[in-house]
Amino acid sequence: MKNVFWKLLLILILSFLWKEQRGFAQTIVGGVISANTTWNLAGSPYIVQSQNIIVNSGVTLTIDPGVTVKFDATRSIQIDGTLRAPGTAAQPILFTANTGSPTPGFWGFILFNNSSTPYNFSNGTGSILQYCTIEYAGGVAVSNNGALRLDNAKPYINNCTIQNNSNHGINIFNLSGNIYINNSTVQNNTGTNINGINATSLNPCRLTVTGSTISNNTGDGIYKADSVNASIKNCVISYNGSDGVNSGGS
Repeated sequence: MKNVFWKLLLILILSFLWKEQRGFAQTIVGGVISANTTWNLAGSPYIVQSQNIIVNSGVTLTIDPGVTVKFDATRSIQIDGTLRAPGTAAQPILFTANTGSPTPGFWGFILFNNSSTPYNFSNGTGSILQYCTIEYAGGVAVSNNGALRLDNAKPYINNCTIQNNSNHGINIFNLSGNIYINNSTVQNNTGTNINGINATSLNPCRLTVTGSTISNNTGDGIYKADSVNASIKNCVISYNGSDGVNSGGS
């Protein structure tokens, strides 16, 4: 009897540790987030199912390292407040399709609206995507489409991978100010004239891309309108369907 007891106890302990490591639930999410909310590893994966996510202005959604967010067909997430997704190299954050056979364009997009909180480099507050992968998005027909859409929004994009989407990897529009993309990979975004990074603006602004790889997109690696000043340093821009960097269509 003692041996049976200890064996059962060992099984329970190992089961608990496995669940702690892997997460032991899935959480269905959708609709408006109107109070500060954290998506943690215990609730992962989070499934955006029947309604799009909208993070209200003045509200923060925090996504912990290691969390996976899966989207049903055409579902999206819109940030009117703050999104903090500070993944790590050991525990990246994944935004992907909720299907066993994903294809580019299965789900919609991540949109940062012009009311979203910009990243503050002096104190590390504001919106950030760090060690995040965004894949199989771009499948909803909207103006200024893309997997990651920035409407005069300035989150910090650091060590992220944006890949296998059916529209622009990162679409930056209506921008006034500065946007920083650091140590990231934008690749395999496909469709008609689909750019890795697409930056258009009616206002003078600055796009800074550092230490990044932009490759195998069917359009330009980086397209920037004439009104967009650019600083592109230590990047690998290769095997794109059109120009590596296209400045105002020239």
